[in-house]
This record gives sequence, structure tokens and C-alpha cells, in this order.
Amino acid sequence: MNEMIKYILLLILTLPIATEAQYQKKRKLYISDISVSNESKSTASDITDEIKQNVLKSYGDYYHVVTDEDVVIMYEEVGEIKTSSNCYTESCRKLVAEAINADEIIYGSVISKNDSIFVNFTNLSREEQKYTIKSTKFISFLKKEYRTSIREITFSLIDPEKNLTSEDSMYFDELTDPTESIMELRKRRQFIIIKEYEKLGDSTYNNKRFENEYKEKCAFGIIWCKKSIKAKGAIEYYQDALTYSLEIEDEELKKLKQDHLQKKIAITKKTGISLLINFVEQLLDKATSLYVNGNKSDARKLIEHARIKMLNSIFTTHQLVESFNVLAKQISCKQIKISHYNYNNYGNVFSGKSFKNSIGIEFVLIPPGEFMMGCSLRDNKCNKDEKPRHKVNISKSFYMSRYEITQGQWKKVMGNNPSHFKSCGDNCPVEQISWESAQKFINTLNKMDSRKYRLPTETEWEYAARGGTSMKYYWGNQMDGRYAWYFGNSSKQIHTVGKKLPNDFGLYDMSGNVWEWVEDCYDNESYNKSQKTEPLNGKCKKHVLRGGSWYLMDTYLRVSNRFSTLSNSWYYCNGLRIVSIP
Repeated sequence: MNEMIKYILLLILTLPIATEAQYQKKRKLYISDISVSNESKSTASDITDEIKQNVLKSYGDYYHVVTDEDVVIMYEEVGEIKTSSNCYTESCRKLVAEAINADEIIYGSVISKNDSIFVNFTNLSREEQKYTIKSTKFISFLKKEYRTSIREITFSLIDPEKNLTSEDSMYFDELTDPTESIMELRKRRQFIIIKEYEKLGDSTYNNKRFENEYKEKCAFGIIWCKKSIKAKGAIEYYQDALTYSLEIEDEELKKLKQDHLQKKIAITKKTGISLLINFVEQLLDKATSLYVNGNKSDARKLIEHARIKMLNSIFTTHQLVESFNVLAKQISCKQIKISHYNYNNYGNVFSGKSFKNSIGIEFVLIPPGEFMMGCSLRDNKCNKDEKPRHKVNISKSFYMSRYEITQGQWKKVMGNNPSHFKSCGDNCPVEQISWESAQKFINTLNKMDSRKYRLPTETEWEYAARGGTSMKYYWGNQMDGRYAWYFGNSSKQIHTVGKKLPNDFGLYDMSGNVWEWVEDCYDNESYNKSQKTEPLNGKCKKHVLRGGSWYLMDTYLRVSNRFSTLSNSWYYCNGLRIVSIP
């Protein structure tokens, strides 16, 4: 195969993956082995690993990280330079960086003496064959200040203009317990249990000692695998702590503790996801290179290895599966069914059942549970009708449609399409729907199908949308366009359902795309008057819409935000999703 043919085939194989939004902006960061004296080797290895994890935790959306350990495994074509024991010169590191097409190179030296560590790091930015110093960091610190100092080094090297904030610190496992001063509650049994589970989670997540039990499970990609297993175990402990937190009698303390644990779960999920994406990307890169160079057998082995890892990981995302399937299909390997990840995207631990009804609407089982409804913690943009924040118990499970009702589904039931954006297609949400027309759709569907359907109540909608979280959005406290179509990314139109990331119940587009009608009448004082799960029904002029839409700014997509309009009004941003009771 001549060089031109190889180049064209490589371009064809890699282009679909490169155009995936999730990876489009990623830079390849090469963290070279640190030069050390013999007595500092273990310290240097720990620091390299810690910097990598910190980058993935805080900058995982922007960087694809490669260390020398990864290079040895993933880039055989680099040659002997990558394994040379004296490859500590800048020129040698540049050769490796060029061979793997890295955008940035981090390298440095470490000296460990007694209780002190001295480090000197440089980050080179590479543009074609030109190198510029992006940042340097020389620092000495005590070993007891290890984690804080490595955090500072990471930020200085990756984003030298950035000042550390309290918000950043949550990505480095240094959250403080907001309930520490309330000593009397520590005497209560449930609080002791919570603290013990939290400590177990912290220990699992932070522990750097790798036991023999991981060797058999990991086999390939040992460092990634061990850390991923630890992240999964930590989430399980934090979830146990969260379950016991429901027993805390002091409501204010319960809110603080639950929010604290939710943050830890979110941090750990982010770490696990970044680790998996980084690992799979490396396998796909290597498989592409092998395939282009005629080694199809080994390429397919790597693809199969990536497939097995993704199937067995709770951190596999919908977008990662889609990217994997593009390459797997092109080189004739077994693909992953998207339906396998109906519920466990982003580390969700609830194994929800699902079904499709007679016209193809897919439903996800939402389990019973308790949540705090209304204005989210630290949300300073709440409206009056989102307060007071209050506890609601969902005593029975229910099924909710995984996606917003589509134009194609509406046509199957009603025989028409009222949508303004008809050209978007049958898989786009139906819109220009009033509350009254939504009821007609449901009544007609109930006559066609053996199951019974209705709009969700407002409490059911918010409980399902939050997916077990208590933050402003169901993915965190900052707007993230990977989860929702809104004014900032919609190009002023609706989009095909299910193209953004789901929440932890496996529901798509709960924020953005189109507003969704709920069963309830609107009352701006309803949170003061009633905290029940039953809808506020009866004759009323206005009904409630939730979730925001494609034409709104991010503040309207907050999970607690409420909107209302006349029950017979229709707009090209109003749609629906429905529920079914088991």
C-alpha cells in the first residue's frame, strides 16, 4: 500500500470520530517521564500520575492525556525512543511528542529529600515544528502538602492565567464537611453510618495502593482500570451514605449533607468518565494505525478490547458508544447496541427497566424516592414561585417516556402534524401543542394501547428531571451545552430528540429543545399551599410547562424553573412527554 493510499484511508477512518462534538476541541497532552534521582523514582511516578488525574478531572473535556506508560502500550510505531532509559533531554521528548502528534508536552525533574519535595516543570506548546514555553513551575513543598501542591502545579501548567477558586477545589477531593461543627448530631446513629460510608468512599477514591485483586480484572491498561474500579467503588459508598442521609431529622442539615454527597458523586463520576474516554480514545487511535498499516487482526483485537471495557463500565457514555461504533463498523468489528446504555450513562447506578408501546414510544422506569423540590441549593436566580424548597416523597414508581413525543409518533396517533418545524423530520419533537391538544393526544392513545397514559405531575417531572441530583441543572451548577439545546447552541430551531447527553435516569432533553406540559394547573403560591404529589387540578385557565426550550437562555433551563400559559395556547416551542403507571 503506497503512502498516499495509506493517508487517504487514515483520513476516512478518523474523520467521523474527529467530528464528534465531544472530542472536537481536545488537545493531545503528552506528560513525559520525570527525571529523578534513584531515591525519588516512586515520588516522581506518583506525581506524574497525579498530574494526569488532575488534568482529566478538571480539563477532561479539553485534553486527551498520554503518558510514557500509555505511549509504550499504544504507540509501537514510535520506536525505541519512547522506552529509552535516558530520554530525559528536551530534544528526545520532542521526538516522542512529534511521533504521537502531541499538542503540548509536560516534562520536569523531582528531588525528594526527607520531608520535602522539590519540582521543576515546563509545559511546551507545539505548533507543527515550532515550540513555545506555555508555562513553567518551580516549587518546593512538604510531603504533607502533596495533594494541594500538585493541584497548584496542574493549574499553573495547563492554565497559567487561572486563579484557583473554591469551585475548582471540588475537583481535587478537598471538600470540607459543612456539618462538622454540629457535634450533637454526631451522636445519632444514622449520622455515624453516613460518615463511615463517606470515609470508605474517600479512602477508595484516593488510595494509591493497588492490590493484587485488580491484576486479573484489568489485564490491559492496568493504571486506568485500577482507578476506574476505585471510582466505581467510591460511588457505591457515597450512594449508601446518601441513602442514609434521608434519615437525618434536621432538615437544614439534611440539605447540606445531601448536597455535599452529591458533589462527591459528581466529582467521582467525572473522573471515571474522563479516564474511560481517555483509555478508549487511545485504543481507537492505535487500532486505526494498525489497520491502515495492514495489521487488521491486531486492530480488531484492540477494538474488541475497547468494546468489552465499555460494556463492563458504568462510565460509558452515549457519545462514546456512537464514536466507537463508527470505527467498529468501518473495520468490520462488532458494534455496541445503544440500547445497552439505556440507563447507566455517566455512572448512574439505577438499573432501570424500559419498554416500548405499540406505536414505538419508549418508556423508562423511574423508581420511588424522596427529593427536595424547588429552588436548588446556591441558585441565586430562583423566582418566587420556586420557593420554598420542600421535601416531596414519590411513593410509587412510574414509567416516563425517554424522549419528548416526536412528530412521527404524534402523526401515528392523531393523523396530523401541527408542528412549525415540520422539515426537521419525524424524530424531532412535536411542537405547537397546547395543554388541551396534549390531552386529546393522550385520550386517543389510551384507546389505541392496552396501557394507560397521562401527562406527568409537576412533582413527577422535577423528580425525574433531577435524576437524584440537587443542583441547578441535572448535570451540575454550570450550563453545559452537551446536555441541552438552548439559545446558545440551537441555531434558533428544534433538534432531533436524544442527541444530547441524558440524565442519570436515562431521560433525554429534560432541559431544552421544547417546553413540556405537565398535568398541574398553575398557582404561583402552590409551594406554600401544598407539598403533595397530586397535581393541582380542577378548572383553570393556565397550566404548567417545565424544562425550557431551544430559544431560551440558560437560566430558563434550570431544573426548578416553572412557566405557565393559557391551556389552549400553542407555540412552536411547546411540546410534551408522557408517563404510564405500572
